[in-house]
Amino acid sequence: MNPGVIIQARLGSNRLPEKIFMRYKDGRLIDHIISQCKKTKLPVILAMPEVDACKIGRRIECGPDALFFGSENDVIARYFWCAKEHKIDPIIRVCADSKMIKPELILQQLENYKKYK
Repeated sequence: MNPGVIIQARLGSNRLPEKIFMRYKDGRLIDHIISQCKKTKLPVILAMPEVDACKIGRRIECGPDALFFGSENDVIARYFWCAKEHKIDPIIRVCADSKMIKPELILQQLENYKKYK
């Protein structure tokens, strides 16, 4: 068992483009989410579509442990190949616009998973 957090993000939203870079609290939404996930002490990987690779650059301040770029249209494939490349199992899935991340709840659910599968 090698659990890890995979944050799914994209910049190309039709309704609200680049929403992950919007202001939230004292910084930006994506930095808050990564920071909260890192408090679990688990690997944190940001998975994005390949088309966003050139747009992301150094725009993420607190940086995940790794970046993964995959399919633009197939989110499941992006998660699968990201997990495979980083040997993550089980995957803790986090969306990049889910600002209500609680590290203690992530760890509690991971313990429940281990206990009950």
